Amino acid sequence: MVGRTHVAAGILAASYLSGILDLDAADRFTCFVAAACGSLYPDIDHPGSHVSQYLGPISTIYNWAERRVMPAGMQHRGITHTPILLVILFLVGLFTEADVYILAAWLGTLSHLVLDTLTVSGIPVFWPLTARRFRVLSIKTGSAQENTVCATLWFLIFLRELAYYEYVVRHAL
Repeated sequence: MVGRTHVAAGILAASYLSGILDLDAADRFTCFVAAACGSLYPDIDHPGSHVSQYLGPISTIYNWAERRVMPAGMQHRGITHTPILLVILFLVGLFTEADVYILAAWLGTLSHLVLDTLTVSGIPVFWPLTARRFRVLSIKTGSAQENTVCATLWFLIFLRELAYYEYVVRHAL
């Protein structure tokens, strides 16, 4: 999946989280940003990704280190596409005061992994036990099928936020 699809899924997850926690507009927006960042982060291992280009030298150093740790063929969709990353983010959340934002980033990352299980390449869910990749569907990245998934996610965000703002207006009167 491409960045816009991952961002849409992350924001949709943050929209539901914000509704469950009844966050105000500023905290909702911050959750959306955290989830969008979390949804893009796993692709730091792909030189052409948005996050990799934005972080530049940090991404280069990360990719250099990952090539030395991960088995051949797992440099993209390697450790950043495994549940290990979710555990690390969870542990970070335990030791910070910004727990709702870490949770939003965690949901963004989770949404990224779920979406990538829908692609032809899949993800190594059980790494380091096995490098075998798991997939549910076979959607080709950048295809019309992915564009349909992306449009559907944005439409669901629109509906969710419309319901939120209707709720806010109704309770403000």
